[in-house]
Amino acid sequence: MVDLSPGMLEVSQKLNPECEHQQGDMRHARLGRQYDVAFIHDAIGYLTTESDLAHAIMTAYAHCRPGGVALFAPDCVRETFKPSTSHGGHDGEGRSLRYLKWAWEPDPSDTTYLNYMVYALREGAQTIHTVEDQYVLGLFAHDEWWSFYISVPLLIFAQHDPLGKPDQDQELIQAKAEIMSSGPVLAILENQSPEGFWVRPGGGYTPSYRGTIWQIMFLAWLGADPMDGRVRKACEYVIEHSSASTGAFSMNRKPIPSKVFHCLNGDLTAALIRLGYANDSRLAAAIDWTVGAIVGGEHIRFYKSGTSGPDFCCAYNAGQPCAWGAVKTLNFKMWVNVEQKGQPSKWVTLRALRALKGVPS
Repeated sequence: MVDLSPGMLEVSQKLNPECEHQQGDMRHARLGRQYDVAFIHDAIGYLTTESDLAHAIMTAYAHCRPGGVALFAPDCVRETFKPSTSHGGHDGEGRSLRYLKWAWEPDPSDTTYLNYMVYALREGAQTIHTVEDQYVLGLFAHDEWWSFYISVPLLIFAQHDPLGKPDQDQELIQAKAEIMSSGPVLAILENQSPEGFWVRPGGGYTPSYRGTIWQIMFLAWLGADPMDGRVRKACEYVIEHSSASTGAFSMNRKPIPSKVFHCLNGDLTAALIRLGYANDSRLAAAIDWTVGAIVGGEHIRFYKSGTSGPDFCCAYNAGQPCAWGAVKTLNFKMWVNVEQKGQPSKWVTLRALRALKGVPS
């Protein structure tokens, strides 16, 4: 049993002497062991930000064996919260207490509500005196809870991946397994055709965000297992149907060399490297084209309608070096949302961490 308060631990030890007790913060505690069940009771209500809640769920996740269960018991979710009052009390030996609790939501636009408490205390025949208290509690919608839950494996993967944790790290192993069985990776794979493509057969860049090329990139950046049969089939499909005669990847449904662009070719090449194709001779051809197109190799032909010159010159930017780079939200574009509107983006954060990892310290 873990609690941040020494006083609460002391009370719990008297009530539950058979249990091991340890002081710690539910957001960060790590006991170095795993269990069949991790249970966070109503104390989780004291977490009032999305970050704190996500970290508490990560703590539960870290202490569950594969196949284990995490149980959370908040007093309410946004859909069930109602302003209310309640009262009660107890008479003990030589002393008595009565209380009044008033719960309301001062600001419906945030993730908190307020409990205001008034206590009436009396010891023996003494005059009653009162004590006032108030505390802020977290209030999250059911969909937000679910979003945090399915995001946890990706969050753990995001933390370990840029930090270079060893593949044998147990938390990382479990996170990778969960990535394949829940959340956005599962949603992407559930929409894959038996042949390995998404939406429509053949090559091509479209439809944006839901087509085959896009799913390869998403699967790579979301940490999909390169050895999964569905992932392998998708990679083989895109190499077969999107490779131009030059070896680079084309955006057209019919992969012609004049529709090869640095952004698409580079993104797809990087994704396939992450998915285990770094030593594949077919990918080597795409890399060779990339290097030649950048430096102006003699074997590279440039096109007015595509890559139009060395140094990343591109037809989509009037023949000037590539100017893309704006960060976009992916919500309502992918097969499943990976972030929440108006909140910090896990997707952008993961990409930023990977970029920073490559910067010399």
